[in-house]
Amino acid sequence: MAALLYTLLNGRGSIGMAYNSNTLYLFYGYGCEYSLSHLAGYMKDKGYNVLELDLLKIKNAYDILSGIRGKPVVFTTSWHLFFDKRNFDYLSHGDENTQVLSPLEIIDFFKPIRSIYYPHDLTEFMHEQEWTWLDLFDMAMVPYKNNDYYLMKRYTGVIETGWINKTRHISKPDYETDDLRIVYFPSNTAYIKSFSPEQYFKILEPLLETGLQVKFPKIGGLDAYQKILADNDVELIDSDKTVFDLIDSYHIVVATGSSSVLYEAGLSGRPVITVLDGAMLDERYCEILPDYSWLYKCNIKEAARLIEDVKNGRMVLSSGEDILKPMDFGLAEKVITGSL
Repeated sequence: MAALLYTLLNGRGSIGMAYNSNTLYLFYGYGCEYSLSHLAGYMKDKGYNVLELDLLKIKNAYDILSGIRGKPVVFTTSWHLFFDKRNFDYLSHGDENTQVLSPLEIIDFFKPIRSIYYPHDLTEFMHEQEWTWLDLFDMAMVPYKNNDYYLMKRYTGVIETGWINKTRHISKPDYETDDLRIVYFPSNTAYIKSFSPEQYFKILEPLLETGLQVKFPKIGGLDAYQKILADNDVELIDSDKTVFDLIDSYHIVVATGSSSVLYEAGLSGRPVITVLDGAMLDERYCEILPDYSWLYKCNIKEAARLIEDVKNGRMVLSSGEDILKPMDFGLAEKVITGSL
């Protein structure tokens, strides 16, 4: 209702405005919650006037945005709608001097001629309290059809475009190998930061002793946690590596709780061990996690034992089919430019 009232009072920016060569295509988000870089690159290559603002890299976003205010803007975001400066600083996402505007503030600031939402997470496309504000957006694009897809359709147009971080279907690995490659994706950064780096290492130590490699999310404030793992001979993977390049290169994926990588890997044909990390009770995790044949729910010690059993040939993990669709960039282009 609040979003509907805002629209009635202020008008949707696209009314009475036309696209032209001066139209700026703004892609906006933060770190691992900015999932739009491939799409922004595609639009650049097609000749569109594109501005990317990933606030993990760009600290002076407000200064940049102030300089282009008044220009026709098409706004696309993958960030939580209410993530403003106060939330950013509270969650200690990094440099306190980073200038932050929430997506809702961007809409108010620019009155875009078109606004598009796309999720950064396969687990939930947006938080429940954000749904009613979707009517400020002309369209939402989603990776696949789940319950969120149908709920979001109450508030705006929704179209399935595939998963933006997946540019291709991935290969089927050879599990009959002595070199079984396993990658771990920690997530839930607020929970990680509730421990000192030393405490965090101690908690993970049974899992790390299995020899898996670790890729932290691309987000601020985790340098000390990565350093203590590296100092203890844990092999870290560059955070700039894409999830799907890694999924394609490894036999088994270890996720955390209900993180998005669980679905990215499992729906692309990889067995997934998801670590119940203590952020909530194991029973609660098991209530919200899906029951797939390819998904193994374990606490840290159980996950370590399962990995050792797999390595020693005492256990074979199930895998599903590669059913998650790669992004249809041509379709996304039509959604963003309003040419469907």
